[in-house]
Amino acid sequence: MTAEPSNDPQPTGQPVTLLSTLSDESLIEGHAIGTDGYFLELVRRYQDSLLRLIVRMVGDQSEAQDVLQEVLLQAHLAAKQFDPTRRAKPWLFTIAANRARDFLRKRKRIAAESIDAEAPSGRGTMVDLLATRLPGPADLAERADTIKALKKAIKHLPAGQAAVIELAFFQQMPYQEISEILTIPLGTVKSRVHAAVAFLANELKSSNRTTKPS
Repeated sequence: MTAEPSNDPQPTGQPVTLLSTLSDESLIEGHAIGTDGYFLELVRRYQDSLLRLIVRMVGDQSEAQDVLQEVLLQAHLAAKQFDPTRRAKPWLFTIAANRARDFLRKRKRIAAESIDAEAPSGRGTMVDLLATRLPGPADLAERADTIKALKKAIKHLPAGQAAVIELAFFQQMPYQEISEILTIPLGTVKSRVHAAVAFLANELKSSNRTTKPS
């Protein structure tokens, strides 16, 4: 793919469209008709947050990276079938959740077929789920101690709760969209959010108690 266009005028005298000003949906439509740079801009916007969701579902950073490449490839290939009346963000996260579930099913099947095989070293542990450029309330962004405690606490959430927290809090998605993306009942989304928030709040309180000077 070629580099993004500059701000210089086109030969026709029409200004070049700045990719950063386009909607997600416009980027997908432009990519579908072969416009250079549009898909790269979409990837730039969402690759980090998609990776965080996948990590929370599969529990391993390196495996999540492989799944992410499959997600981006599927989005690239499916762009022509994208319904422009839909929102692009839930569409992308649905692809990510489906690919993560496919990976988990495959891993479970391989484990069942190799009962005597030893588990790879270091697998199955939750990695740094907040990764880079963590979005969130401004007060959290200014408190390194709180962020550190929150990262530590999220590592101990069950995968189902961690995925819901990623979509509900960090991606600001409504519960109904989360239900559709993760293919779980709306009530399950709510119960997982409530359980996760209660756990995280308790962990943060405990952390604050232990770090305060006596």
